[in-house]
Amino acid sequence: MITAAASLGFRSWVGVPQRMPGPHLHADVELNFLSRGRVEYLLGGERVTVPAGRLAALWAAIPHQLVAITGVQRMHWLTVPLEVLLSWRLPAGFTSALFAGRLVVAGDPAMGRLDELTFARWAGEWDRSPARREQIVGEIAQRIRRLALDWQDDHPGDDARGDAEHAAILVRVARVVAERYRDGISVAAIAGLVGVHPKYLAGAFRRQCGMGVHDYLTRMRLGHAQHLLRTTRRAVTDIALDSGFGSLNAFYTAFRRQLRTTPAALRAQGAASHGQ
Repeated sequence: MITAAASLGFRSWVGVPQRMPGPHLHADVELNFLSRGRVEYLLGGERVTVPAGRLAALWAAIPHQLVAITGVQRMHWLTVPLEVLLSWRLPAGFTSALFAGRLVVAGDPAMGRLDELTFARWAGEWDRSPARREQIVGEIAQRIRRLALDWQDDHPGDDARGDAEHAAILVRVARVVAERYRDGISVAAIAGLVGVHPKYLAGAFRRQCGMGVHDYLTRMRLGHAQHLLRTTRRAVTDIALDSGFGSLNAFYTAFRRQLRTTPAALRAQGAASHGQ
């Protein structure tokens, strides 16, 4: 069972990580930092690692589950609502990577010690006063801009920036998709729910995050399906329909096109990684 929340809001906290009994999702960008050890997530069905001393970011509207913890005594979490993140006008390559389901990990190890001290201070000062929180939000924005620019340097590509109108549309689309992707909703229906013409939506969404709405919807469905394939023995037909695909043929076509493998092969890899 995947638990879902519209958003956790702007939060900063620190604690001892625990393995999660199941995946969850929420419409925020989530930052993770740990000074020692490592943790592993299933992120959209893919196993990814947050290493020590490296800031990591993920788009939490994709189902994710913390499945392994090695040598970690304390971990920092930070959630940033999507509308706040998009107001910072970050490079499109960075936001595109997040929406594609990638774990974005900082490439500069020299930032690790500073991040450790800064995250601890944020968690300790977050609830002291509104003025203190406003100051912290500005610092968070600067740190994420640095992460985004470093990512853009290491992954050169489209660095266009969307405008505020496009960002607002993307927020509404992301929320609708997070809530309805399993319902078989179409792009036209999404456009109707957010109050824009489908052609306008297509251009605005692609400009902001570097992919089409249909591609994003498909990736959300595939992420759900990958998680079920790796963690359950449910029939492939049931998984395809539960993930929002209208038919088994559509599911196999999307699987081959985007993942370049088959559901059976992915399930076998999941069984091997869990020692089954």
